[in-house]
Amino acid sequence: MNKTEFIKQLEKRLRRLPKEDREDAIRYYEEYFEEMGADDSTDVTSTLGTPNEIAREIIATLSLIHISEPTRRTPI
Repeated sequence: MNKTEFIKQLEKRLRRLPKEDREDAIRYYEEYFEEMGADDSTDVTSTLGTPNEIAREIIATLSLIHISEPTRRTPI
């Protein structure tokens, strides 16, 4: 999977996150691909894993952060 497909799939899987968290995650991976010199012919999943795996890690990490920082949590 190339970087463009990866980013699109990752955005889809993170759509339920708060906008700021989602944008931060996408920006991180866009910068990561730029630094590694990935283009649309590079298979980025060989080094990172699938967008689904990455999304699960991001969601788990953000859940822990939001639990430990109750002031950032949105009331239900």
